[in-house]
Amino acid sequence: MAQTFKSAANQSITTVTTVLTSPAATTCVIISLIVANTGATDTTVTVSATKSGGSVTNLIFQTPLPGNSNLTVLNSNNRLVLETGDLIKVTAAVATDCYISYLAVT
Repeated sequence: MAQTFKSAANQSITTVTTVLTSPAATTCVIISLIVANTGATDTTVTVSATKSGGSVTNLIFQTPLPGNSNLTVLNSNNRLVLETGDLIKVTAAVATDCYISYLAVT
């Protein structure tokens, strides 16, 4: 089994956006997931995990995110495992960035 550290970044999220999809024959272990409000206006953020079969679990739901601040949703103390086809989506009303660090196991 090969293990490779990877990252994914999305900028200026203002609608429902898929920020990571676990590729075929790959398990992704999310090490960290950070959302950042890059503007001065407060917003709310929802981060969800969707199984390949379609069931959705909100990791955070309409959580307040003040202007010019960030929120660590996942870190090394509470990892998330994505199996093939599982994905993470982020929703925000004001331009919000998202950065994910993960270990891809193939």
